[in-house]
Amino acid sequence: SQGRIIVIRLNQDLSFDTSFFTVGYRKFSFGSDCQARAIGLQSDGKIVVAGHRVAPGSIGIVLRLNTDGTLDTTFAGGGTKTFNYQVETQNNSFVLTDISEVYSMYIDMFDRIYLCGKGSTQNLWAGKNIPALCAMLPNGADWLIMRDTDHTTQNSILNVGGTAYKICYSETTGMIYLAGYSVNGVADVGLYLQRFDSVA
Repeated sequence: SQGRIIVIRLNQDLSFDTSFFTVGYRKFSFGSDCQARAIGLQSDGKIVVAGHRVAPGSIGIVLRLNTDGTLDTTFAGGGTKTFNYQVETQNNSFVLTDISEVYSMYIDMFDRIYLCGKGSTQNLWAGKNIPALCAMLPNGADWLIMRDTDHTTQNSILNVGGTAYKICYSETTGMIYLAGYSVNGVADVGLYLQRFDSVA
């Protein structure tokens, strides 16, 4: 399949806003199959778009545009960033290089970027998909990864099969919430909900 990330800005009458990259839209390619899954605005009006590449090789994507549609080169050293989710336990750390897909984003009052989706790697829990999250500073620098330093990999509370489809953040408590669905390796089980403390 072929797919590119597209960002569109419309006027109130739903016509293309031609002050945005002169045509009202902008396309980006990071491989043969890319998907935008979330979009948001930071406090200065800059546009953050998040998604993932399916092929070749699954990887998360974040990019930031100026209000005129040009890439903001102050973000992640060039305006775009690709990444894999990471998991850290009491006795090991893993990069989820087999799958890192983004399905939801939250931008907090300090313009920090929270992302969630699913991830996997063959050397972690037999390669099953797990709900995944990460967070970045406003400039795209890595900030938070998934950590369970109270348990070993074998007993980790992060060992949940499934996908996180929504993320939100409490501005008062600093807690991060994920919601999605869980699986037992064979069939869907039901609603998935997990809360994380946003400690770097």
